[in-house]
Amino acid sequence: MMKIFEVLVEARKNPDLNTKTNLLDNFTKISKTYDTSKLFVSFMNINKKGINVFSKYNTPVGLYCYPFNYVFSLLQKNLISQKARPFPVDNVEYIKVFLLNNDANVMKSDDQLSDHQYQTISKLLDVTDIHSLTDLLQAFRHLKFSFLSNKQKTSILRKLKIDGIIDNGKGLIHPNEPEQAVFLNTTILSTVDVFSEDRKNTLKQMNIQNFSPSNFLNFITQWSNNSTIETEYILKMEKWFEKASRKQQYDLYKNEIISILVQSYARFYDSRMLPIFYAAFIENDNLSGIRDSTKELITKYDPLIEIIKRKNITLFDDFILLNKNSSLDNIIEKLKVYVKSVKIGIMSRDLFKKFIKSIIFWFNNNELKYSITNQYTYFNIATYILKIWNDTRFVETEYKSFLQLINKIPPELQDEHPVSLDIKKML
Repeated sequence: MMKIFEVLVEARKNPDLNTKTNLLDNFTKISKTYDTSKLFVSFMNINKKGINVFSKYNTPVGLYCYPFNYVFSLLQKNLISQKARPFPVDNVEYIKVFLLNNDANVMKSDDQLSDHQYQTISKLLDVTDIHSLTDLLQAFRHLKFSFLSNKQKTSILRKLKIDGIIDNGKGLIHPNEPEQAVFLNTTILSTVDVFSEDRKNTLKQMNIQNFSPSNFLNFITQWSNNSTIETEYILKMEKWFEKASRKQQYDLYKNEIISILVQSYARFYDSRMLPIFYAAFIENDNLSGIRDSTKELITKYDPLIEIIKRKNITLFDDFILLNKNSSLDNIIEKLKVYVKSVKIGIMSRDLFKKFIKSIIFWFNNNELKYSITNQYTYFNIATYILKIWNDTRFVETEYKSFLQLINKIPPELQDEHPVSLDIKKML
């Protein structure tokens, strides 16, 4: 039975074809061709099959994937690829499907260790109570073995002749991702196909059949959860409903839909607007810098003013609404007062130095490693500030000192983190 909404969010990159197919269609085709129990999916920003030896997570070093059937089932329920995995929460450059060609040395989380493996691990860790893979992975988390680095854990697994581990829902590889696999030897894998995610959702990408407001309401909830949503598309959604053929249906569910749209924009505000807002105050005595950033902020914020008027989200929404018709100079002065009154803080040069150093400290002390939201918030702010500062607003020697601070960000973060990749391009 054909689904009511088919959202063409994901497109396969193929120079020979000038058509776009959604990820669900592609996965459906693959499922009819391969034994899906031997397929795995990885979401990455670098198109490679190799292993990143600088993983920032406290887990063995390897290529991390999700079982194909797990991703496929989530995709069938949610339609968009961002909701078809627990992590990463934001868009990636590549969605890769791998085939496991040789599973002779691949263990499942509930497998028992062989006699040889038991003897080996007993000598390596000086223990006698590790009899299964579950015991071993739990031991890696124990305080007693906290001294082991990621590379050392990987070395132990390789000495046990383990090429890969498949976690069948126990959360042993990572507690927040119970359905997962890690491969220490990628030569046992071959690439089946590579797909990509569209970074924009447009109304043209919706093939709507047998429309009803209740079905649409369910769809828009999923669609609005996409963290890459843009203001112009939310605004188009409103205009789409204004057409006579949909007006009566829209009126029935107007409040619910507006509420969902506004909640989605709140997420957009946190990830996109807040960094610009901070950047506007990097130097309190630099009126031109504040003027440029504030103008950009208000320009990007304006398209949803009419929607926001119906349901305010934050104090900052109220502030923009009350002052959007004021002159830019008046808004700048009011923003200075507003920032101080709500204790957001003004990003002076000295404060930014402390800010970057605190990021480095937090990552080195494992405070932010599992907080993706904080990672993106802090690095988005850092990126915007650097971009503004790079526009000849500081003398060369002073700017170089900040680049040196950025270079101290751990290498694994520079290699893997999408936002830090943006920072890296500026260096």
